[in-house]
Amino acid sequence: MVSICHPALRNPLPFLAFYSLIIFCTGCAYRFTNIHSNPPADVKTIAFESVFDSSQKVAPHEILWESIQQAFAANGKLRITKPEKADAFVQIHLSQFSSKQISPTTLPKKQDEIIFDPTNPALPSQYNKLTQPDVLADKEIQNIKVEIKIWHLKKQELLFQKTYQLGRSYKLLDNATTTTDNQFLRAEEAFQTNFTKLSQNISAAIVRDFLGNR
Repeated sequence: MVSICHPALRNPLPFLAFYSLIIFCTGCAYRFTNIHSNPPADVKTIAFESVFDSSQKVAPHEILWESIQQAFAANGKLRITKPEKADAFVQIHLSQFSSKQISPTTLPKKQDEIIFDPTNPALPSQYNKLTQPDVLADKEIQNIKVEIKIWHLKKQELLFQKTYQLGRSYKLLDNATTTTDNQFLRAEEAFQTNFTKLSQNISAAIVRDFLGNR
């Protein structure tokens, strides 16, 4: 998704020189400079940039975007408005997202082999579905890494910067209620639900860290 950059931040080099984000790719070591200070008294309104998603796996980042806004709205200390009218501006960078299946479960086959008999053809229900795998994972774990920057637009100052990393496992299917006909839909629903909970947990932490003492 293309990031929509606020005009006041199109040339941030003059005031970004003091803050560093150093990534050592060879050793997979990360060092982040976190800036955490209470927002100034003149910050009354806030706006949100679209999520900049640089993760290699497709993630429903619109859920993260909505969750962060909902968390600020529920807090009520700042009023959400358009970027051109805001005092503060939030940049959201989804840098990493992974989703890995665990705990494989072998599904029973209806029949290992069906010999074709023209005089007594098999019914369609006797064949294994082409879309049904032999092995199905019943659990999955999601990991997400999000960097948040909050700018004072009028002063062009970086008020807040912090990286959040969170993982959560969940059950893909409930054998008691799920049939083979709706396994994919149930798994997709569980995927979305778990990502929503991850987003809500991160959003609550952002609001707490930025506005906790205000």
